Amino acid sequence: MAPEFQPRTIVLKDGRSFTGIRLRSYTKEQIRDANGRPQTFDKGDVEAIVDSHVSFMPNGLADTLTNRELRDLIAFLQNRPDDRVAGHEPSSSVAEPLVRVVDLDVGETRPSN
Repeated sequence: MAPEFQPRTIVLKDGRSFTGIRLRSYTKEQIRDANGRPQTFDKGDVEAIVDSHVSFMPNGLADTLTNRELRDLIAFLQNRPDDRVAGHEPSSSVAEPLVRVVDLDVGETRPSN
């Protein structure tokens, strides 16, 4: 999960907690919650900020996409040059099963590249 999309839980000194994607951290802490609403807190009110390792990506999202949309999404994610870290390339053993698709127009199975 990219660090800028990692959910964080802000625990306030009064015991309330809020989880969201961190937007700002200057004199105030600001997150965007799972409903897309920004939440802003004074730093003096914050007791702790805890990183979450659970994505906000909804379970079953892939089930809502058509085969073509899913294929396009995977192709987009595989071809993002900014995701490549110096000396690290995506593992073809992991990526290969994901790019093998059934072309519904032709009815054959083939790699997408």
